[in-house]
Amino acid sequence: MTEVYDTSSGRDVREKTRKVKNAHEQFAFDLDVVLKTTEGRRMLWFLLQGSDQVGSGVMEDPFVAGQPDLTAYRSGLQARNKMLMTYMLAPERFHLYAQMVEEMSNSIPKR
Repeated sequence: MTEVYDTSSGRDVREKTRKVKNAHEQFAFDLDVVLKTTEGRRMLWFLLQGSDQVGSGVMEDPFVAGQPDLTAYRSGLQARNKMLMTYMLAPERFHLYAQMVEEMSNSIPKR
């Protein structure tokens, strides 16, 4: 449910800002926990590649001709993946992202 607050009240704005900051900090902390495990990195790689839904990968085109509902759904998944990438590419956790990329590239069969 959306919280209503008075944007003309400095107190309300500060409280809302604090809540949003806390939510972002909690998400970043939780992501760090996930990235510190092999299983967590594998799961995030799966999501980022769009393996949960074709067309939702960060570098894929979510457009489906004649199906605006599926395009919107895939665009939403892609937005989630881009948000994850934004957090993972932050300087304080980039080393965990690089570790994930290395692990996943080593797990791909060589031709």
